[in-house]
Amino acid sequence: MTAHVCILKGSWRVLVRVFCVLALLCVIVGAQDDEGMILVVKGDTAAKLAEKHLGSAAQAGLLLGFNKISPGTPLEPGQVILNPDAYLKSSAESKMKAAAMIKDARDELAPDQAPKEFGNAETYYKQAEDYAAKQEFDMSTTYYNRSWQQAKSARKIALIRLRLPVNAKVTSVHKQVEHRNTASVPWVPSRIGVELEPGSWIRTGKASKAIVLMFDGTDVEIEPNTTMEYVSCVQNKGTGQVNGRLHLRNGEITGTVTPSTHRKSTIELKGSTSSIAVRGTTVRLRVKGGRRDAVSLLKGRVTTGPYAEPDFDTVVEQGFDYLAQVPAQQKINLAANNGVLINGKKLGRFSRLPAPPNLQGIFPGRVYTRSFAELTFLQAGIKRVEIARDADFRNLVSTEETPAKAYLSEALKPGKYFLRSMTVLKSGIVGPPTATIPFVIRPDFRFDLAWNGPWTKQGDTYVISDKTTLAPQILNGQNGIDRFSSRLGNSKFRDTTKPLSKFSTRTTTLNFTAIDAFGQQQQPINIKVRVDKTPPTLTGSAVDVPGSRGTDQMLRLLPNDDTGVASVSYRLNDGPLTAYTQPIRLSGLNFNNVDVRVVDLLGNEKDFRFKLDGRRTPQRGFVEGSPYPYPATSTSPYKPSRR
Repeated sequence: MTAHVCILKGSWRVLVRVFCVLALLCVIVGAQDDEGMILVVKGDTAAKLAEKHLGSAAQAGLLLGFNKISPGTPLEPGQVILNPDAYLKSSAESKMKAAAMIKDARDELAPDQAPKEFGNAETYYKQAEDYAAKQEFDMSTTYYNRSWQQAKSARKIALIRLRLPVNAKVTSVHKQVEHRNTASVPWVPSRIGVELEPGSWIRTGKASKAIVLMFDGTDVEIEPNTTMEYVSCVQNKGTGQVNGRLHLRNGEITGTVTPSTHRKSTIELKGSTSSIAVRGTTVRLRVKGGRRDAVSLLKGRVTTGPYAEPDFDTVVEQGFDYLAQVPAQQKINLAANNGVLINGKKLGRFSRLPAPPNLQGIFPGRVYTRSFAELTFLQAGIKRVEIARDADFRNLVSTEETPAKAYLSEALKPGKYFLRSMTVLKSGIVGPPTATIPFVIRPDFRFDLAWNGPWTKQGDTYVISDKTTLAPQILNGQNGIDRFSSRLGNSKFRDTTKPLSKFSTRTTTLNFTAIDAFGQQQQPINIKVRVDKTPPTLTGSAVDVPGSRGTDQMLRLLPNDDTGVASVSYRLNDGPLTAYTQPIRLSGLNFNNVDVRVVDLLGNEKDFRFKLDGRRTPQRGFVEGSPYPYPATSTSPYKPSRR
């Protein structure tokens, strides 16, 4: 029993000794593997170690001095000394890193915005250089790193203080376009001039389009059936750097980014799976179903790849480059006239953009009525056709994708238009457009004449009053008429900018015509017109009341005018004004005069008076058989409201 115990105790001593030896070996191996430390073994001298690690035995003094070992002092086996070359490299790398960060901080105006931190960075940098001059590279590395950290803090403070969020503006709206300030509020119709704040959304409906102008001059064309989020855009008010980010939720956008003088200005286009860093070119991004993004580059160069969400430090340090954290093997530098499909986290192979469609039936500048026709495609596949008011296609009025081989546009208002077409692959990559084709929609309108005032027509002649005016009017609502012209008789046509008036009492021939927006004269309208100032006439007679056998009479009035009678009114002595609708009964009434006014359709009027004789015999109540007008020099007692 005792023997066994002794053997067990002896075994533990052996195990302890073995463990210590293994630990020492690990330290030795670790020291040999660390390029910053050198393990001295039996037979090593300063010259041998300098030749092995520094490349020359003449560097023995540097090796001993760096480790603060006096010349002539022997090196002991197992002794660990520092490699000055490794620390020199580390110091050099730290120096370059600190110098670059100080330069970036200075470029971001950190000396003014964060003077304390920037001052510390410069102080540490100078101290590091002093240590390096004394060959104390471990200390120089430490102080270079401190300088880098302070410069980084100063730059971040400057960026935060100088960067301001800026809005975008809607510059073009075609058909159904809506926006909202945040994702939690209702959509409202958009109009030109609406500003989008960071976090705003905008969407287009079927056959609709909008253009958004960003702060740096970047134009973003939002195609039909598209939803896009204006995530953010910030401007550094000190340096002019602009960084923006757009998130395409679905549909298609085309970004024309204005080149910036600031090297870190960039606009980021993000799809469902991809991110594109754009610094001055035109690129099209299309998000299809199933998390597939198609990138088509029309000109310039861009960097694209699967999307990675960076942290705030990366955003600040890299200037909003959201591809900074994407591995290099997952990114691609896309050249002009190429496209790539990004499916999930996979970067597809890039391909050349499809050639523009081969069009037939095109006659540039041709005039059409109401719609564009005669366009046919030679090849199969999907073609996109765009029609705009301007050659830059900013004022888009129609866009359509069709697999058909013929195209007929929707009805267009009269005016000058421009057309282009492009090929669309099944992957969603869109090719470059064809040459721009101008064409014209001619007004298909009718116009007539509008009279403002009384008028009538006798045969082929319009008879009007001296206060009536005449102006042309459009009948079918088309807006292609540029101006109207008119002339009297055989005189020259003159532009008609206001209604015509002051016509002659003699019959005059008048010609009207319309000029469309392209100078084409429409078929003239020819009319005859004269002014009628002749007043109406009136006759009256006393007739027996039926069945009275001559004992009761009534007055019958008979007005007459070649243009027509508008109204007849009368009154008895100074009684109330009464409209004449039937003969006036005379028996049993106490009056001496019957005053009558007759007005024709053109507003000409005349007053008449009938007088009873003094005997007041009903059978023969009137001295004269016909009425007579008031003398022109006397005042009429008849005062109805005049027209």
